[in-house]
Amino acid sequence: MIYYFPLQTLALTGLEVFAVAFFSPIFLTIGPFWKLANNEYVLAFLRLTMVGSLASYHAPNATIRLLILAAGVSSSLLVQTVTWWSGNSLQRFIRIWGFMLGKIMLLVLRIWYTSLNPVWSSQVANTVILTIGFIAAVERIHSIWVGNFTSKSDNEMVEEEASLDLGIDIVCTKDAMVSQHALKEFYVSILYHNSELELSEKLVDIAIICKIQILFYFFPFFFEVPKRDFSAMIWPFRFGYDNEGWSNLEGSANLLNQTEADFITIIESDASKPFIGNHDPTMWLGERLGFYTDFGPSTRDHTWGIMALSRYPIVKSTHHLLPSPEGEIAPAISLTVNFTGKLIDFVVAHFGNEEEDLDRKLQAIAVSNLLKTSSKQVVFLGYITSAPGSRDYTELIKNGTVQDIDSTDRDRWCSYIMYRGVIRLGYARISHAGLSDSEVQMAKFRIPDHMDSFVDNDRIVTDPSQVPEDIHFNPRSVCLIGNEGDDVPGIL
Repeated sequence: MIYYFPLQTLALTGLEVFAVAFFSPIFLTIGPFWKLANNEYVLAFLRLTMVGSLASYHAPNATIRLLILAAGVSSSLLVQTVTWWSGNSLQRFIRIWGFMLGKIMLLVLRIWYTSLNPVWSSQVANTVILTIGFIAAVERIHSIWVGNFTSKSDNEMVEEEASLDLGIDIVCTKDAMVSQHALKEFYVSILYHNSELELSEKLVDIAIICKIQILFYFFPFFFEVPKRDFSAMIWPFRFGYDNEGWSNLEGSANLLNQTEADFITIIESDASKPFIGNHDPTMWLGERLGFYTDFGPSTRDHTWGIMALSRYPIVKSTHHLLPSPEGEIAPAISLTVNFTGKLIDFVVAHFGNEEEDLDRKLQAIAVSNLLKTSSKQVVFLGYITSAPGSRDYTELIKNGTVQDIDSTDRDRWCSYIMYRGVIRLGYARISHAGLSDSEVQMAKFRIPDHMDSFVDNDRIVTDPSQVPEDIHFNPRSVCLIGNEGDDVPGIL
């Protein structure tokens, strides 16, 4: 939450002062504070504050939510410090190991939830956890005040664990036996039929099915029409947070599905860092959409991140760190995608900030070299923080030997789509719908049958009735923004 505000404004906001909550245990080194925190009534108050902060998702705005979370984090760290340094050695051992096992369980659950925190997966989960946490806090406070500590003996615990393990073994063994019996009956019904003729027919059918399956697996292109049209889009993602500071993964997946894009590059996608969210949007979106994925340069390269999602196999990928002598490290990826037998190159990049002129100049030169050395058919999707016609824009067009998807669109600043060796069919700028602070840009292309004799489409058409329906953009993908606010269904 602290990181959210400067992320939105690209400047310090003053709310960063709440980071002092992480250092609250330092105050316990002062004698009076330590005695105060050890008071049972103060501990009870801190525990209730800690649990109550889980309800911060009900806050009317992000600022109040930050205040509540700061109080909860501070209370949690104070309670944790006091309990870890109080009591005898056995009590401390149990508390610390309980905390560690809880962390391990959370990490295991995050694997199941594709790197996300399962507690944040829905408001129902938040309500359940809040209720359980409140009950646990009240029970803990009551047990301290009453002194009613009850626990089972070690022998009882061992007996219960042994009984549980035995029950699991029995259930698993029973399932395995049932499955084995069902498979046996299935094969017997096939191999031991009433007549030898029917048996031979069954064997022939099985052989034909196996042959078809093998052909599908090893030679899929025999059974599908080669794809000639494809779509590509670029979107600055802001690490998976919407304009109110909430996770936008579900909404983003719905938006990406509605665009029906075949190739997607998402800028500012590396949320693996602890202060951003410590999860993996690339893996999550890849699994949700059923796309091939490329994470881009790793987290240890200290970029903002750039991911690639492809409906078709990525046969080759190279990660690049663009020259960045003065500002943020700029990432790029060069890829080759197999569109049912047709190989198309993609270059995706995220340039540095507008203020770092030298960085942007060197980065434009580096990317233009990548484009120049790519195959005859290449698509560029980039965030270059320069206006159309600027030095960096011209460097990409001239030295990269590509052309702009719509050179008449002067109302752009960051995101651009350029191409070479393919036929442009359509171009759209799609509203972000509050999921990010930046629009979606998307283009449709056709792979020419003959590289030496194809003609590109140069006439701009904004009337949907004059555009073939098979290349229309999905009307459900929010609203389309034209140069003057008009719809842009296609370019012909």
